[in-house]
Amino acid sequence: AMNLTEADVTSYSVNGNKYTFVVKDCRNPNASSAMAHATNDYITYAEVNQSIANEVGNAVKVVENESVANYKNIKFIVTVVDGKITAMEYSYTFDATLKLKLAIINATGTGEAAISGKYTDIKY
Repeated sequence: AMNLTEADVTSYSVNGNKYTFVVKDCRNPNASSAMAHATNDYITYAEVNQSIANEVGNAVKVVENESVANYKNIKFIVTVVDGKITAMEYSYTFDATLKLKLAIINATGTGEAAISGKYTDIKY
């Protein structure tokens, strides 16, 4: 469920039954961020650490307070018919710089991605 507030949204438009809104860019999303108010489709450091542990064990960890994930261009298009959401599309980009602790060695990795999702034919 979305919990967006007016403060979370940077732009908003309506074209027929399609509502388009853009959410504020977000750094290191958490439960109180605009990103989390719109969707839970973002990666947390706990998830990254678990994924690393699944692949190589617990010797490698993300140093959270020295890592940054920037979520940008967060856009939603919601179709509403007779007061009910029938479809929703969203897209965003993110880039990340992760500082990793490998036993006694530090390493830094960077990456970026574009994410999109589409829900159609929503039934009540």
